Amino acid sequence: IEETKGAKSANGLENSEQFVWMKRLAEALLGQSKAEEAASLLRVASKNLELKYGSEDEDVLDCCTILLDCHHASGHWAEEDQALAQKTAQNLKNNLKRGPDHLMTLRCEGLLAILLRRVNQKEEASDLAHHAHSVLDGLLERAETRTMQGSRRMTPAEQLAATRVKNLLKVTLGEE
Repeated sequence: IEETKGAKSANGLENSEQFVWMKRLAEALLGQSKAEEAASLLRVASKNLELKYGSEDEDVLDCCTILLDCHHASGHWAEEDQALAQKTAQNLKNNLKRGPDHLMTLRCEGLLAILLRRVNQKEEASDLAHHAHSVLDGLLERAETRTMQGSRRMTPAEQLAATRVKNLLKVTLGEE
C-alpha cells in the first residue's frame, strides 16, 4: 500500500491499485478479528474506487460486502446497512464479473439475511438464506466435479470464502 500511496494515474486520480490493496488488507484484518480497523480502510477504498469507477464496479461492491461483514463481526450495525446490503446484493447479481453464483454475491446475501432476521423479517431472511445455500451447494458440486475430472481446483482463498458463506448462512438458518 505504501509503495502505491500518492501515485497518480494518467487522469490525475489516485492510483486504484492502492485501494484494491487496501481492500485485500482489510479482508486480512477481518480474518484477524480487527473489524474496526478493516472497516476504516474499506470506507476509504470504496469511496475512492466509487469516485473513479462508479458504484456498480466489482471492487466497490466487494468493499461494501466486506464492510458489512466487518459490522457483523464487530456487532455494530449501522442504520443504513440493510439498504446497503440490499443494493449491493442486487448489483453483485447484475455485475458481469460477479453474478448470482459468485461467492462474494452469496456472502452479501448471507449478510443481508442476517440483517433481515435482526429486523424481524424472518421469513424473507430464511427464504434468502435457503436460496443462497442451494446456490452455494450447486457451486461446490460443480467445483468438485471439475476437480474430479482433473480440471481446475478451488483455490485456498475460494475454499475459505465458501466456508465463510456457509457460516453466515448457518447464523440465519439457525444451525449454529
